[in-house]
Amino acid sequence: MSHMIVQALTHPNARWKILLVSALFFLLVFGWYYPSYYTSGDEHQYVTNAALITQGDLTQESNHYYCALRASPNGYFSPYPIGKSLQLIPFLNNFLSVIFWSGALIHIINFFLIILIFRRTKTNECWSLIYIFFPAFQWSARTLFPELSVLTFFLAAYYAWLHTRLRHTIMSGFLLGCALFFRTDAFLGMIAFTAQAILRERSRVIPLLIGFLIPLAVLLVFNASTYHALLPQAGSTSSILGSNFGWSLLLEWITFLVLLLIITPPLSGWAIWKHASHRILFMTLVLGTSIFFVRFYSFWSLGTSIPHIFTVRLRYFIPAIGLLIIPAAQAYSHIVAMHIMPFFSIMNEKKRTILTGIMVVLTLLLLGAGTIVIHAQHGALLDSRRVAFDAIHASIPENAIVIGSADDCIYFLPEISGMKKYYHIDNLPDDFVITKEAYFISLSYATQRDSGTVRQPLIDAERQKMQKYVDAHASNLKLIFSYRGETYIDIWQGFP
Repeated sequence: MSHMIVQALTHPNARWKILLVSALFFLLVFGWYYPSYYTSGDEHQYVTNAALITQGDLTQESNHYYCALRASPNGYFSPYPIGKSLQLIPFLNNFLSVIFWSGALIHIINFFLIILIFRRTKTNECWSLIYIFFPAFQWSARTLFPELSVLTFFLAAYYAWLHTRLRHTIMSGFLLGCALFFRTDAFLGMIAFTAQAILRERSRVIPLLIGFLIPLAVLLVFNASTYHALLPQAGSTSSILGSNFGWSLLLEWITFLVLLLIITPPLSGWAIWKHASHRILFMTLVLGTSIFFVRFYSFWSLGTSIPHIFTVRLRYFIPAIGLLIIPAAQAYSHIVAMHIMPFFSIMNEKKRTILTGIMVVLTLLLLGAGTIVIHAQHGALLDSRRVAFDAIHASIPENAIVIGSADDCIYFLPEISGMKKYYHIDNLPDDFVITKEAYFISLSYATQRDSGTVRQPLIDAERQKMQKYVDAHASNLKLIFSYRGETYIDIWQGFP
């Protein structure tokens, strides 16, 4: 067995066996712990847009059925970038049973893009295992967030960049422009490639810009015609982006630099320095990402446990980290060649083969065990949301009027929950009359209780407002469902 492992590591065609087995292992674990629901209003927005696209209209006259929409002079709409929603459309049938496979598919596509890049740069493809087993990427694959999709375009753009012909440079710019359909901050990738072109490869600047401007023009025209704004999704962060720099922001920026240059992936700063040909590209990406996100994202505000740090807390850095794996893997190859292989060379062939086999097996077992833990823990978190979804829709009939908090909107979408009107408690009209068609829901999750996060007081305040309303109208309500577990659920029906 040790001999077979060593052969797989040293022969390019045989290495594909390890890579294919790793991809299949990820898919099997993903399927075994298949996500039962999602947790975020952001994810709900992407699903909402996907559903609206299938109807041929991204705006609605009312916000009562698609409760995550925002008001505008032209109706209600979701300003979230359209790219992720387009990806979700093929998975809308049998919604909860298949939609999360979209993330798994993107994860596998990225995995093979990295393999292609390593082949092009003559790097051992087995280093791509860093990507497929990295906790943040696996977590993201189990969600409906768009960052992995942005990484797909970054990786494809970099693979095209490695080919120096004119059409490849245009294609790089085109792919970087397409990433904007998924997240507005994907422009950081274009800045990194442009800096590389201006400072090292000036003949490629114009073709890169030409390729980039094509999808950018399409996006701006689409936004202007649909939302009557060029970048509607940027509006929610504009006030925060204008905040003044201070010591807290400086410490956050240092945190981001440590994460990107030292920890994720390990020693990536040193790896960038060793990667002389594209050093400017990678360093610009690190600096641009850290400077941009420090203005409105606090790494320490939503939990600081080790699982959090290497999964959800890295969400916005996924495109940068994914690209940093490329120089990191090349640096690791250098370390192995210069410092580890000489140690192995003093052994006889049998001992060398046995020791190498043991190390590889232990590494793969560790990566496999970590994968199972990540999927199992995230699956348990999602199960608490699925419990709430099942309880709500078993207790509340079609055509009901439902009142709850803004966070609880994630359980209401006509495509998955039927035609139920939904009101946020904060937006409940003063003249609202309780009838038997009215249902009030109160939810609380174990994962949020006493979490100490910055946003939690806002959530708690809204839930308390819900409880005060129920207490004030107790004579007109009857409790029809109550559950206490990882999720607390109470559902009242109007009793006029």
